[in-house]
Parts: sequence; C-alpha cells; structure tokens
Amino acid sequence: MPSGKTYIPDRILFNDNKVVIIDYKTGKKEDAHKEQLIKYSTVLKDMGYDNISLFLIYTSLTKKVFKI
Repeated sequence: MPSGKTYIPDRILFNDNKVVIIDYKTGKKEDAHKEQLIKYSTVLKDMGYDNISLFLIYTSLTKKVFKI
C-alpha cells in the first residue's frame, strides 16, 4: 500500500474476471476475521478487481466454511 502497510491473505484465486479470497482460522468465529477479509477485498477493488468473493475457513469448527 502507499502507506507502507501490507496485506497478505492466506489464498487468492484468480479466474477470468473473478477473484476469490480465502482466509484460514483456528479457534472460534470473531468479527475481526470478517473485517480482515473486507480489508483485503477493498485493496483488490482499489487495484481494479470488482467481482470478489470472500470465504473464511475455520479449521476447528464443525461448520468450517463461511461466505462473507
């Protein structure tokens, strides 16, 4: 970023004009995790990507995948 801050999601998938951002977490769900993914998507939107999907995957929960 111009400010010097870096954002490093766990995984970004690009396919044609679609982008999927995936972040893996352990432990319980927290609002901060969702906010983190939204920050990643904002950066990619600033880079010109519009079709962005966000997923959180919790490795320790029964229901593991959450679409944001």
